[in-house]
Amino acid sequence: MSLEERLFKSFDDQQKVEHEAREIETLIKSFEGSSGLLPKRQYGQPVDPSQFGLTLKSIIERNHKELAAHLKISTGYWERQAKEQEQYDQMVQTMQEKTEALKQKNFEDRSRREWRMTRGLDPTTGNPLI
Repeated sequence: MSLEERLFKSFDDQQKVEHEAREIETLIKSFEGSSGLLPKRQYGQPVDPSQFGLTLKSIIERNHKELAAHLKISTGYWERQAKEQEQYDQMVQTMQEKTEALKQKNFEDRSRREWRMTRGLDPTTGNPLI
């Protein structure tokens, strides 16, 4: 490979890195609250997430989990959210099941009391009324 080819390849590689870095920076700047938090970067250098503060990392992860994974700054926020949502859904389902069971029991109790009352029995004990 000649010097010209190596120089062209080096320039092309640098342009690709710069293009990706600008796309990433533009995406990050589109997130609410991220303005001013993005550190300066030299031309042709990739975005360095180790320079990000905790606030910026959190904003990125909340807004774009794929970008957080690409930058290797993911903390598991979305997994925790999914787990919490699953627990909530499970709690709601359990409460609905208990509510349905209680409705059924109340219906049966009411039917039993009505049956007893129509036959002249005490509605609570089932003993004959005197």
